[in-house]
Amino acid sequence: MGHVTGASACVRQLKLDKLYLVPAGVPPHKTLPEGSATGGQRLDMTRLLAQLIPNAEVCDLEIYKREKCYTVDTLRQLARRHPGDDLWLVVGTDMFLSFENWHQPEEISRLVRLAAVSRDGTPPEALLAHAQKLEERFGTKTDIVQNQVVEVSSTEIRQGELCTQVPDGVAAYIRRHGLYQPEPFKPDLVHLRAYAKRMLNEQRYRHTLGCEEMAAQLARKYGIDETKARAAAILHDVTKCQNFKRQLQLCEKYHIILFYTKENEKKLLHADTGAAVAKHEFNMPPDVVQAISRHTIGAPDMSVFDKVLFAADACESSRDYDGLAEIRAALGKGLDECLIASMQNTMDHLRGHGVTPEKQAEDTLHWLKKRVRENDGGE
Repeated sequence: MGHVTGASACVRQLKLDKLYLVPAGVPPHKTLPEGSATGGQRLDMTRLLAQLIPNAEVCDLEIYKREKCYTVDTLRQLARRHPGDDLWLVVGTDMFLSFENWHQPEEISRLVRLAAVSRDGTPPEALLAHAQKLEERFGTKTDIVQNQVVEVSSTEIRQGELCTQVPDGVAAYIRRHGLYQPEPFKPDLVHLRAYAKRMLNEQRYRHTLGCEEMAAQLARKYGIDETKARAAAILHDVTKCQNFKRQLQLCEKYHIILFYTKENEKKLLHADTGAAVAKHEFNMPPDVVQAISRHTIGAPDMSVFDKVLFAADACESSRDYDGLAEIRAALGKGLDECLIASMQNTMDHLRGHGVTPEKQAEDTLHWLKKRVRENDGGE
């Protein structure tokens, strides 16, 4: 449904006479996992999807190619097919922010304009700044398409989650052909611990092991997957000991856009870079990645999993800091109460040292307090 929403927005805002949906053949940037849908099946599902998008048509230029197919090759063929027409290449946020790493970006920029569609809520000003950077470097022309973000990833769909975000016809096709059956999550925890030990100093690694055990206890108590909780805890601080320069290098490598204030970002970056390492280096599922990214300043609408990791990080047995006893006591009342106590303690500490807390942390604290009031029957 995210593709339907984004594609339809492109047709409206760019006033497109035709929108091609081009299922990939052999992607040059990744290996398709064993048991993936065949090219013919993906073509069938794309045709079902096209019925929901105005002026959409399926293009099979790539799907049956046996060799790796680069976007620039497809664009050359489409440019020959449509001489004199205005052409756009529609890309999502992640692809737009990594465009300079594509094969022959200069040639792509000569053939088409980019239409960048937000898929993750990236602020428009960040997209505009990147568009300017691409124009200066490659001469790329970009239109930013305003789009209602559907916050779900294709990985979650393939794992059998949130299937209501797939159009009915496509969902029926998936069920009929037995595609994308979820596999049990079986990370090598021994390997993850060994990696964390290499990346961390002795004190931080001891904290990580304590966090893992507490996350496992809370996972059992609150009914979430214990193995996922352990994996998230092991990886939550894997970049914590990296210096600021290395953190920024990781941000560049994984295309992380920073929204922190200068005062706080050094201590907060490891949540984003650690989540990126979990996703890209260890192929962790979305809920594990999200929990890691939220373990420092949280986020409104935190999941139970997010809260479990946050609480385990704050309260594990090797911790020793002012206010910890009150935070552990709050955990006895519930996860929300624990997070409120922990975040309030951190904010009081920051303000006591003349540092303004991050707005996202303040928004999270406000959301948690509202939840507790509502659960207590308050206004």
